[in-house]
Amino acid sequence: MNRFLIWLGIFSLSALLRAQSLEPGLVGEIYSFKEELKDFPKLSSEIKPALRYVARTIHYELPNLPFSDAGFTAKFCVIWSGKIRIADEGSYVFFLESDDGSRLFLDGVEIISNGGVHGMTEKSGETLLKPGDHALRIEYFQNRHGASCDFAWQPPRGAKQLVPGSVLFHDAAAPETLSLKPGLLGEYFLFHKSTDEFPIFTSEIKPTYTVVDPIIDFELPNKPFPKRKLTKRFFARWTGKIRITSVGVYNLSLESDDGSRLFLDGNEVISNGGGHGMKAVSARVDLSAGDHDLKIEYFQNDYGAGCSFAWESDTIPREIVPARVLFH
Repeated sequence: MNRFLIWLGIFSLSALLRAQSLEPGLVGEIYSFKEELKDFPKLSSEIKPALRYVARTIHYELPNLPFSDAGFTAKFCVIWSGKIRIADEGSYVFFLESDDGSRLFLDGVEIISNGGVHGMTEKSGETLLKPGDHALRIEYFQNRHGASCDFAWQPPRGAKQLVPGSVLFHDAAAPETLSLKPGLLGEYFLFHKSTDEFPIFTSEIKPTYTVVDPIIDFELPNKPFPKRKLTKRFFARWTGKIRITSVGVYNLSLESDDGSRLFLDGNEVISNGGGHGMKAVSARVDLSAGDHDLKIEYFQNDYGAGCSFAWESDTIPREIVPARVLFH
């Protein structure tokens, strides 16, 4: 009897530790493509997701319920993976309604196949499940013209409903789930001597001001820098990530008075240095989907101050780089 109690205690502790290693929500991985998608794309280990994030539920429909709020609208696929927690043994009916294709796997077995290019179409599958955590994987792809995916169930003796977030989990050790915050980290330094070159600040020198700037679009007097005292002889450094949701060539532009420069993934791609009035310099850059390291440096000497960061592409008209793609 004592041995049984010891074994039961060890088993219960092990189950508790396993449960404690899970966190709410499924890991969503979004992949972006240049080519048309007629069915589920083949993803090799070399292909990296454009974005990883945590999805509390699967209930998306453009334009009001966007995919992760990240701007994905066409030629992409999503894989949601994690665990679904079953409380009662019985027969469960699962539903996937999507535009375009979707499919569901439970414990490695395909339960729903709703593939192909189509408008909103619902398919269902039924399976017998025991209490506990079951491996779950949902795949979805969108070609063009509308994007939607809903995941619902009908539990034993229950009504049909969206699968609630209270039963969806992922491994706490899952890599690189979304942990970025909106905006770029702006560090502002004051200097005293007039200069026509980028001032040098060692790591021991702390910024005079540190703020989060949602966008870079400043020009005195109507678009002041975050601290109104910043009118001359200061240096700004913005760092963070720029999120690219569609593979392609982007025309990036820095317009500034005085000098500015831009680094992507550690490489200088725009050099607009020296003392000058408002002047724009641009560069065409072929970017893969995903988050790219971004650093912009700017200095202002005397008489006027401004710096703006803009972009355009085949699908984006020229605009200030929007806050929705800038993070830190």
